[in-house]
Amino acid sequence: MTTPLILLYRQKPAKSIRKITFKKDARRTLTSIRRTIRKQRYRKDLKMAALRRASALLRGQKPVVVSKRVTKTT
Repeated sequence: MTTPLILLYRQKPAKSIRKITFKKDARRTLTSIRRTIRKQRYRKDLKMAALRRASALLRGQKPVVVSKRVTKTT
């Protein structure tokens, strides 16, 4: 997730963004994104879209579980 640092680097756009890596589970990650959106006064109409995007990224990082087939022996 990236958060803007508007006041510090006004004339250097590349430095005006700070990247944060979330290393906890999905619930804590989405909660912290929700809090960040609320505290930084992110656009309310884009809040759900940001959470859906983060949720899709988290879903894509989950390992695929292959179910084992049970065969009958006669």
